[in-house]
Amino acid sequence: MPKTSLNTIEEAIASIKRGEIIVVVDDEDRENEGDFVAAAEVITPEKINFMATHGRGLICTPLSEKKCKKLNYFIVFYIFM
Repeated sequence: MPKTSLNTIEEAIASIKRGEIIVVVDDEDRENEGDFVAAAEVITPEKINFMATHGRGLICTPLSEKKCKKLNYFIVFYIFM
């Protein structure tokens, strides 16, 4: 299989600033998977739908403690033993 050319970090940042969705990949010797990344400030229902349809994983966003309290969210975590 031919090697895929990857963009530079500077190019990725520029794409995010333009409101584009990028794919961030890890090492092929690790999990060998990618994640969609987009700026929250420019997200749209269409972009969320694209990520849900084509990414088929979780859609995550960081939230401040203040925002979580306003939305009545609480921390949920699991301990695996």
